[in-house]
Amino acid sequence: MNIRSWSLFDRNFHRQALNLLPGQNLSEIARPWFMEFGADVKVQNALNDLNTSGARQRRALDFLGLDLVATAA
Repeated sequence: MNIRSWSLFDRNFHRQALNLLPGQNLSEIARPWFMEFGADVKVQNALNDLNTSGARQRRALDFLGLDLVATAA
């Protein structure tokens, strides 16, 4: 069985979440990293968009300064 996992990296503060499985809630994984921006609507919307796919997710990752990288299976 070949399950692809992902890692989430913060480009600005060197935080990371390693070996995430498909279906894990990226918003909730990254939300503690942005607690000081709890009242910022743009940040909260971007965090919610992490759980989408395609261009919307890529824009959210870029806005938040995050990289989502596939890891070896």
